[in-house]
Amino acid sequence: MQNKVAQFFERAADLGLSGVEVSEDVIDPQSAETRSAHIRLAASSGLFVFTEVGRKFPDAPLDVDAIASLAARDLDAGASKIVVENSDIVQIVERDSDELHRLAERIPLEKLVFEIGPAGGAKVAAWLFRAFGPEVNIENLDLRDVGTLAAQRAGLHRSVGLTFFDRYTVAAAAE
Repeated sequence: MQNKVAQFFERAADLGLSGVEVSEDVIDPQSAETRSAHIRLAASSGLFVFTEVGRKFPDAPLDVDAIASLAARDLDAGASKIVVENSDIVQIVERDSDELHRLAERIPLEKLVFEIGPAGGAKVAAWLFRAFGPEVNIENLDLRDVGTLAAQRAGLHRSVGLTFFDRYTVAAAAE
């Protein structure tokens, strides 16, 4: 807003910060050229760059084609990870729809990070673990949920079907 993006990235690097987020989730979208230029500038300043796609206050379902194109441009410009906004994820989980699966078909899952908080928390994480497996990248978790999330990842929680025990059921059946 103050047209001081270059100074901001330079100062962030000088302060020893290792990374920055480039996003527009609460401001008017920038042109594709401006967003890409900001990502390149941050990366050239030695910063790890992650971007965020989606809106804090979505007024429509996530447009997978638009988000996938934006994410691909961000990665090409030098972003390392793409964060999917929690507000969009919560709506997708509530509808139990396939937008995130379609996004993961177009953007490598290891490049995607799913924001599970502030809304949804462990419920959203359980849905993501069931949908994409326990190694899926998550962020913005409530520290009070760490135990539950660790149990979910390990398959030791009822919200993910106690899948940890499946390997023992299969082994016992084979005997």
